Amino acid sequence: MSIASFHVFRKGYIVRNSKSGIILQASILSLLFFLGACAPVKVTPTAAPEADKSRYTTDLEFIAQAPRTIMDTHHKAVQDLCVERLTQLGYKMETPTWNRFTNI
Repeated sequence: MSIASFHVFRKGYIVRNSKSGIILQASILSLLFFLGACAPVKVTPTAAPEADKSRYTTDLEFIAQAPRTIMDTHHKAVQDLCVERLTQLGYKMETPTWNRFTNI
């Protein structure tokens, strides 16, 4: 038996080049590949674009003009404004209606 027929692992653990040794090596190698593939990707944070404060305050003033009850026309106008703004941001909006009530 030659030295080439042995593999030395950490802490002096020796495995002979046999079926069990090869299976153990393949298992360890597979585990290392799996853990490497599952490692989180390093993400560099980017600065968020600054909001248009004039449009924000205009929208907020419009929303705060009057109390909004479900039957109020201002409530419908605020819903329409929300749909418009979210659509501009790239969201696909659905407005399902049940018994005269619309969810946004």
